[in-house]
Parts: sequence; structure tokens; C-alpha cells
Amino acid sequence: MSKARVPGEPGPAGGRRGGTRRAAGGPTVTVTREMTQDSHVENMARLRDFVEDACRQAGVDEDTVFAFKLAVDEACTNIVMHGYAGRAPGPITVTCACAPQQVVVTITDFGRSFDPAALRPADRSSDWMDRPIGGLGLFLIQELMDEVRYQAGAPGGNRLTLVKQRAPGAAPGTPRA
Repeated sequence: MSKARVPGEPGPAGGRRGGTRRAAGGPTVTVTREMTQDSHVENMARLRDFVEDACRQAGVDEDTVFAFKLAVDEACTNIVMHGYAGRAPGPITVTCACAPQQVVVTITDFGRSFDPAALRPADRSSDWMDRPIGGLGLFLIQELMDEVRYQAGAPGGNRLTLVKQRAPGAAPGTPRA
């Protein structure tokens, strides 16, 4: 199997890089792109746009693109607000791997880790006007994704992995021009 590296376009603060893996003479198997930004709220739009662009270039359907944008925005905002709270800003790296069967987005940071099992279940029964702001993020992410994995303090930082299966007959992961 031969591998071809296709550089991504340059981007701010760590930039973007990407590549494809191809079977010799065959179709694209995986499109992978990565972006790193400092943990500032102002960078959330860049990370959302990056995920949207990576998914669209790989031919991902609009519902899945929207689900990833929302989940990544929620997760990265939590990293900024909670993981790096009271600390100097640190890196947030988002890696998007689009394959024919699934899309996998991995978010890595070096902020404080958390135990998802220790979080109180989201209050979905109270009237929305009576609920405090916040507390639905992890619930929302889990509802949007087919699979959610979190590794606290994994080698190389905390790692949140978001997986969504692609519909049968979806584009085979070939990037659009």
C-alpha cells in the first residue's frame, strides 16, 4: 500500500495539516486534517469552521457536519471554561478523520481532566426557564454522536473522541475540489 501526503492549507496558531491515504491506484480511504489553537473563546469559530471545512471536503452529509460543529463547539468551550480555567491558555488540537464508514473527530488538550461518570445527570425535566445555564453539554454531545470516548490524562493530553457512522451509500471519503 502506498501513502500520499497532501498538505492542508496554512492556518493560524498551529495551523492546519492534513493528508490522505490511498490504496495503490484506488480511491481515497481516509482524509485526515488537524488544527491546533490556543484555548481562547475567540478561537472557537476557527475550530468550528475547520471541522465544517474538513467534513465538507470529504463529502460528509449536512446533518453530520452540523452535529460535529455543535459537538466540537460544546466540547472546546468546556475545555476553555473548565479545563484551562485559572491557568495560562494552552493548546486545543482537533483532528478530523473522514473515512467511508465513519467520521472521527478527536479533541486533545492539556487542561484539567474530569470524570464524566462523576457529573450529575442533565436536568431535562425542569422548565427551561427555571434551569441554570449550562450542564447539558455532555448530554448534547452524547445525543449527537454515535460514540463518545474520553481519556483523562492520556499520553499526549486529555482526549475526547467523537464518532459518527456514515450512512450507507455516503460519499467514499473522496475530497472535493
